[in-house]
Amino acid sequence: MSDRRLAEFDDDSIDTVLGEDVEFEGDVTFERSLIVKGDVKGTVTASGILYVDERATVSAQVEVERLRCKGRVTGDVTARAGVELYSTATVAGDVATPELAMESGSRLNGRCIMGGDPAAESGDPPALPEPA
Repeated sequence: MSDRRLAEFDDDSIDTVLGEDVEFEGDVTFERSLIVKGDVKGTVTASGILYVDERATVSAQVEVERLRCKGRVTGDVTARAGVELYSTATVAGDVATPELAMESGSRLNGRCIMGGDPAAESGDPPALPEPA
């Protein structure tokens, strides 16, 4: 298996930035693109791209067009176009997306459903494993 390298993202091309000193709790909704450099808890719903910076944490149910992650996401992710996990990324939750790209070193701890919502695939909500 070859080591895949994803294209770097440039802060200047991203519409909105939640800085490193931002701690947000609640519902985040946006249309274009958003980069999280701080901490977000709650839900993230967007028709655009969510970028998660290397030191950022997102503890949320995420439903976006595309997720490009260098940091940590805890919660289920639905991405209509795709998910890109960079070498420093960790996702702890189920992922539903038609396309998944992972660099060596990235971590995905959960189920991955290619092409749809995990709940729709089985007819039941996704069952997460019990902690040991």
